[in-house]
Amino acid sequence: MDFPQRVNGWALYAHPCFQETYDALVAEVETLKGKDPENYQRKAATKLLAVVHKVIEEHITVNPSSPAFRHGKSLGSGKNKDWSRVKFGAGRYRLFFRYSEKEKVIILGWMNDENTLRTYGKKTDAYTVFSKMLKRGHPPADWETLTRETEETH
Repeated sequence: MDFPQRVNGWALYAHPCFQETYDALVAEVETLKGKDPENYQRKAATKLLAVVHKVIEEHITVNPSSPAFRHGKSLGSGKNKDWSRVKFGAGRYRLFFRYSEKEKVIILGWMNDENTLRTYGKKTDAYTVFSKMLKRGHPPADWETLTRETEETH
């Protein structure tokens, strides 16, 4: 999947924080394919990549404002409330995104990996890690800066 692109009427962008994790997953699948072209599709990384594409194309871009994507107070309150997330991979993975209904734009902000699975109370929990990233401003909390950083990379 290339970014930016238009999916279901939405301009879909990837912030560098998402792009880095996504590219690593794609590279892992390509390596698996090179080593074992007959069986790479059975590997966990390949299945995860397929689920990521499905989540983006069939869930996020269909209705980014779905109540199912609200995180409650998992990222705290205040400026982080504008982030949405989708759960997948047996509830262990999260893909965080922001959107603008007015601009018809979705920005994929970050997706956790096997080192940051959803594990309540752990330092490596997806919400804990993403909250710390937001505190550091990478990705930024405000829409204008998020949009600018994302557009600069495309």
